[in-house]
Amino acid sequence: MPTYSDDEDPNPEPGETSMGSEVEVIHGETIDVRINHKKEVPKIKTELNVSLELMGSAQPGYDNRRLGVDVVVILDVSSSMSCNQRRQCLNTSMEFLISKLCPTDRMSVVKLS
Repeated sequence: MPTYSDDEDPNPEPGETSMGSEVEVIHGETIDVRINHKKEVPKIKTELNVSLELMGSAQPGYDNRRLGVDVVVILDVSSSMSCNQRRQCLNTSMEFLISKLCPTDRMSVVKLS
């Protein structure tokens, strides 16, 4: 029988791929912690890749704007990347990268075939 902690939803939505919580770090300051994964956790010992994103608040009055960055991405679309799992990893990585870009950032994509 599964055991759930009281901050965990015992009935997650179908296809749900993330869980998050708020953690106190220093002097009452908190950060949001979110773990994202694309697979169900297997019941046997195995490796499982997850991304961990920590979001914290800046001190009051802190200017958190940054200069734009130039990003060049080389995408391997050759036959060696034809495996669905590799393509899915590429898609997931690109979605993550794009979600982190700011309006002042520039990104170039180079196709390697």
